[in-house]
Amino acid sequence: MSEITLKAVAPYPATEDDATAEVMARAYAIYARLNHRLWLNATGRDEADEARLAFVTYYSLTCLLRELIGRAGTRQADEVARRLWSDLETPEALCLTLHEWLIEYEITPQAIDEIAQAESEARR
Repeated sequence: MSEITLKAVAPYPATEDDATAEVMARAYAIYARLNHRLWLNATGRDEADEARLAFVTYYSLTCLLRELIGRAGTRQADEVARRLWSDLETPEALCLTLHEWLIEYEITPQAIDEIAQAESEARR
């Protein structure tokens, strides 16, 4: 029996041009299934929580991309997928974009930072 690798089954786009909504949704669906199984097979609470969070995240991304393809059409869905791919490839952009979104939602990013700091200290 040949060994199947995740990279062979669900190749993640290597370039922005490759990052179509369909390709990303397919990869995320496979990652969701993988993490669902890891969640079910987890032996510890932390391992289960980590796999569950990854499962829910990948499932949500798959669901949203598939809905976008169906409702907005392939061209617009691909534009969104390429923006997402590009953002994920540049972590600095993620932080800046998230900061801007929080401001739009009238949430003070520093308040969230303080909550994170307090939670980090509580876990030590």
